[in-house]
Amino acid sequence: GVNAETRRIDDGENCMKVDVFISHASEDKDTFVRPLAAKLANMEFEVWYDEFSLKVGDSLTQSIDSGLACCRHAIVVLSPAFLRKNWPRWELNGIVQRHVDNGGKFIIPIWHQVSVREVADVSPSLADIVALRSDEGVDSLALLIGELLSSGRNLQDLRDKQEVQKIQAKCDFQWKRALESFAKRAEAV
Repeated sequence: GVNAETRRIDDGENCMKVDVFISHASEDKDTFVRPLAAKLANMEFEVWYDEFSLKVGDSLTQSIDSGLACCRHAIVVLSPAFLRKNWPRWELNGIVQRHVDNGGKFIIPIWHQVSVREVADVSPSLADIVALRSDEGVDSLALLIGELLSSGRNLQDLRDKQEVQKIQAKCDFQWKRALESFAKRAEAV
C-alpha cells in the first residue's frame, strides 16, 4: 500500500509500477479525492497521489510525468474546478495520450458534481468514455475501482449496468467477508 512514506517513483529502468495515478483539482481534495486515495492505498494498491508521492524539493512536472509514465491506469476526477483550471487540463493531455496508446484502456473517469454537458463542452471525446460518479460514495467507488485494477478489466468493458451491479455485489460480499475476518482476528487478540 501507499502511505506518507511512499517509495519513490523513478524514471526509466527504475520505474516503480503504480496501479493508478489520480489527476484532480486541489479544490476537490478534502471532500473527495484524499479519502478515495487513502481507501485505495489501504486496499494495497500503489497509488500516485500528490500528497503521497511528492516530496519537498521534487520537480512537480518531472514527478507527474514519471507517475504518468509508470502507472497502469489514471483516475481523472472531473469537477467544475478541474474543467476550468489549466494545470489539471495539462495533466489530462498526457493521460489522454496514454489512453490512446493503450487502446482506450487507461482512463478511469469519475464525474464529481458535473454533468455530461459540462464535460462535453470541454472534451467531447472524454464525455464519451464510460464514467463513475462520485455521488456513489468513496467506499463503493474504491471497491469498484479495486475490482477493475485487480481484474484487468476497464470501464469500457462494463457498459452493461447489470455487469456493474454484479461486480458491486461481489465487492460488497468480499468487503463483508473481510470485515467478518477482521472482527474474528480482533476477538482472538
